[in-house]
Amino acid sequence: CSVDGSMVVWDLTDYHILCSGKCRDGGIPTCISYAFDCIISGWTDGKVRCFDGETGEMLWDISDVHKGGVTALQVSYNQRFMITGGENGDG
Repeated sequence: CSVDGSMVVWDLTDYHILCSGKCRDGGIPTCISYAFDCIISGWTDGKVRCFDGETGEMLWDISDVHKGGVTALQVSYNQRFMITGGENGDG
């Protein structure tokens, strides 16, 4: 995750980029998880966003997840649920 709003997922076997995503006007991404073929990320503007793993296109977002920004995000093992945490401890 980067201050310019970009995120990159790397293949650690040969260090090439598997996929990347970028959001303009969305604050800063603070956490990231890879699920199915998507990048799911938490942002300082309190949103969770999902990007296509191949094209980097934003697929969906959820507004007002945490008022102080999303600081933690984890996708469940079966990839059916996600858990988030926020800067202010709100839910």
